[in-house]
Amino acid sequence: MSILSTVFRKEKKLQKTVQEKSRTRQDLEDSLTVVTTGNRPVGQISMAFTQKRDPFPEEKKLLTDVLDIVESTPIGKKLLADTAALGYTTYFEAGRSTNSGAAFFAQRKIMLRPQNHTSVASIASSMVHEMVHCIQEARSNDLFQKISDYKTADQVKYLRAIEAGAWQTQAEFIYQIRDQHPEILKDAYPFPMYCAYEKEMDTSGDKKQASAAAFKEWYSFDTYKKSYNEDHFAMISQSTNKRINDSASKGLSQSLSNEDILSYAVFTPEQKMNIDPAFLDSKSAFSLPKDKAMGIFNIAEKYNKSFLFSSKKDLDKSILNMYQEGSSLTFNDQEKNSSDNRILASPASKALIPQVSLANRNYKESSKTKKQSFLNKAVINKTAGR
Repeated sequence: MSILSTVFRKEKKLQKTVQEKSRTRQDLEDSLTVVTTGNRPVGQISMAFTQKRDPFPEEKKLLTDVLDIVESTPIGKKLLADTAALGYTTYFEAGRSTNSGAAFFAQRKIMLRPQNHTSVASIASSMVHEMVHCIQEARSNDLFQKISDYKTADQVKYLRAIEAGAWQTQAEFIYQIRDQHPEILKDAYPFPMYCAYEKEMDTSGDKKQASAAAFKEWYSFDTYKKSYNEDHFAMISQSTNKRINDSASKGLSQSLSNEDILSYAVFTPEQKMNIDPAFLDSKSAFSLPKDKAMGIFNIAEKYNKSFLFSSKKDLDKSILNMYQEGSSLTFNDQEKNSSDNRILASPASKALIPQVSLANRNYKESSKTKKQSFLNKAVINKTAGR
């Protein structure tokens, strides 16, 4: 069966899910709640707390204004309709975290932190990013929530691609609103993904090429690479440890093709046209620092050894196919050339594995940017976002 046929079937499945829900923007808007999180002293210790309430009129208006901006663009209008139809609800969270927003897939919730944005348009941009994640999860049949089924290298590929895909659409959205909402540009210009999109559009006007440029630029953004390497290492470790504790076999065994990864990660077919699937195997897209590769390899070994009748042939060694960051060689190539023929499994590296047993983390966080507070008017220093 052709790749196009496979993608078509996945799109039909997504459309069917959307039609079954038959929910609209109004349902998403009416679902708004406000959650306050923080810590309060209890004797000698500090305890976390969460409080939930109905929104004030000005908070309802804020969400209406955000969705009006989203819906004012062709890409935002389609994205909002598809996400609302999937049954997602929305809440604002007030607290000290620097995250701008998150999508919680299992609960079908989108969280936004207005206080971490500088304008209504900036909140709309974060909303677009999170809605792309919602569509990615629906299109991939909840792949993020069962990520530990897949080989570790494919997990890394997929987790990176969904972030690049979300930023690709976010860049297109920002470009579409920049004339009506020029205030968005001061938040967009620190991010090379948007700059790459804008440069290509202003030069050639070719949306397909601009989308490809934004997608690829994500992999060159060192701030993101460092931060997401940490996040993705933690996700892979936690989900695999949970699988060990649950005695769940057949993990770290399924494969994801580059074509499927792109079909899940990229929102529209047009955005994908100028991205060669082989890019996901390139040095710029498929490299890891040695310490992260060691940690992931060791968690795969730990999983393999947790089953009585497993053998070495069942061990997931896919992470060895990745390039070492800053090198032209894969870890596999280095292992073949190594005198001791074992560069990854040093005993010290086992300390890198977080020994955590948690439920799969079923959300994706968007840009972690400290910005001027919107709800409480507090001024917060701005740092590089994520």
